[in-house]
Amino acid sequence: MSLVYLHRRKDNPEYVFYVGIGNRQRPLSKYDRSQEWHKEVEEHGYLIEIYKDNLKSKETYELEKKLISFYGRKDLGLGTLVNMTDGGKGKNNHIMSDEQIQKMRERMLKNNPFKGKKHSEETKKILSEKKKGKSSWNKGKTMNYKNGSAKLSDNDVRYIRKYFKKGSNQYNSNTLELSKKFNVSPNSIRNCAFGITYKNVK
Repeated sequence: MSLVYLHRRKDNPEYVFYVGIGNRQRPLSKYDRSQEWHKEVEEHGYLIEIYKDNLKSKETYELEKKLISFYGRKDLGLGTLVNMTDGGKGKNNHIMSDEQIQKMRERMLKNNPFKGKKHSEETKKILSEKKKGKSSWNKGKTMNYKNGSAKLSDNDVRYIRKYFKKGSNQYNSNTLELSKKFNVSPNSIRNCAFGITYKNVK
């Protein structure tokens, strides 16, 4: 069994910058991370969210792929994630079997840089609050956006296009504000603002 996790900026917890899969140790590990991941962590710090646990390999890959599509890859200009693949597959686009995942897990545990070390008090607090459903960074907030079939009204679309701040940073705080206002994903706001969707609305 494995899990799917999210890494969020510590200084802006609604900003998800990485979607990952693995065992219970993997979300805490800084080993084998990309340069972009380390850059995010150095500049903003990070918080951990265990999105879903106790999954079989197929379920893990399917959920990983959906979440990467939802939040969007930064390198493709589609969102905030520093993920370099679309997920849903193992190395070289190979779907890994449960047996292969178990072997990979055992290798990771053997080479785990945290082995024999204790978590910091701050990390313990975050994990404890998350387990209790009381994580302070998302207290009183909702992270559940409308599903893909949800529609914005014509007036909503016009409002978004009027107030969306275009520029070199196509996924900024303004995008997040609008996504919260209309309860749709930030990626939906961006696509609407740039005319990728709702092309018929003038």
